[in-house]
Amino acid sequence: MARPVALLSSDVIGADASARLSQGLQHAETVTIGDETIVLTDEARSVLREILDLLASGQRVEVVPVTETLTTQQAADLLKISRPTLVKLLEAGRIPYEQPGVHRRISRTAIDEFSASRSERRRVGLDALADAFDPDVPDEYVTTR
Repeated sequence: MARPVALLSSDVIGADASARLSQGLQHAETVTIGDETIVLTDEARSVLREILDLLASGQRVEVVPVTETLTTQQAADLLKISRPTLVKLLEAGRIPYEQPGVHRRISRTAIDEFSASRSERRRVGLDALADAFDPDVPDEYVTTR
């Protein structure tokens, strides 16, 4: 089942227009679209400005709905891993899940937390590797033949 997606790029809203709109939103209290005027909350203003700033810098923006409960394939796609690899992580207890019937269901929060912890583990590992680097020690290679 395809999810509705909004793709925004400089083809839709030009970089100059995005920058002007973002600047105009800085102190705006309402936004009018057609005949409809909407009061902006601080959060809505912040999100809109972030989207417009990204467009102004030439980046593409994709807006997709977020469901709270994901299938294993949806969760694997978010983590950019295969579904069998995700199932191994689930069965190893690395990511919590529910199995109300035959199929596993994973909360979006659990995926977001796992993704953040994975990023943190990578950062710590790369920092440790950088700390271990000694420019005075020459690189060594091992011949295998």
